[in-house]
Amino acid sequence: MNALSGTLLVARHAFARAYRGPRVLWLALVTLLPLFLALIQSGTRRGADMEMFAGTTLFFTLQAIVPFLGLMLGVSILGDEVEGRTLTYLFTRPLPRPVFFVGRLLGVGAAFGLFVGLVSWAAARVYDEDVRLAASEVAGAVVSALAGLLAYLAFFAALRVLTRRALVIGFVLAFVFEGAISKLPEGNVSRVSVWHHSALLFVRGLPDRDLRRLEGLEGIREEETAGSAWRVLAAVFLVSTAVGAWLVQRRETPIPAATA
Repeated sequence: MNALSGTLLVARHAFARAYRGPRVLWLALVTLLPLFLALIQSGTRRGADMEMFAGTTLFFTLQAIVPFLGLMLGVSILGDEVEGRTLTYLFTRPLPRPVFFVGRLLGVGAAFGLFVGLVSWAAARVYDEDVRLAASEVAGAVVSALAGLLAYLAFFAALRVLTRRALVIGFVLAFVFEGAISKLPEGNVSRVSVWHHSALLFVRGLPDRDLRRLEGLEGIREEETAGSAWRVLAAVFLVSTAVGAWLVQRRETPIPAATA
């Protein structure tokens, strides 16, 4: 079995397992929160408006739900096998270690990416009843959420290979560091943020909408394009995946001792 077929086999297995386990229910409920919020806002007396749709996507889905899912799923890529003391068994199989890392990353990313995409589409369709969104605008909400999720997922998966404290460090990076720099109006500091580029994808999908009253978009410059956002997010995903695979191959991962 070559590396490609092995990766696809591991990915298929990880995809099937992603919808099982004790945490799937509450992760699914978290993923559904933007849809619940859309239903609440659309159900008000005056209905939803464009600012509600854009604000929910930018500052709820892309800056809260997506990084949270990326963090929790990313640290579980190998973390579940470490905590379950099954990593040694996997690494003794006749496949290179990076195959398991990349395969699990792709499988989990595909499983929850599908779910996040469906929820983003459903939420946009709810807003469409009041706002009349174009198909490209609905697609922009879906694509920006998927791109952000995959970037966060790969980054935090690699971080978990590097350190056992990835959950704490990842929380600080995603919700403290990014929250502080992502909306800075001056300089290029905000471009370090994954949110900046996923938000840029979404905003560039709304060329005919006036979003000037939304606070927090000051860091997005007129010269920035969707293409530049795609390049950055793809680079984060690919580099993080490559670094994680390299670390898995080079480093020994300590397994917690069994308890009585």
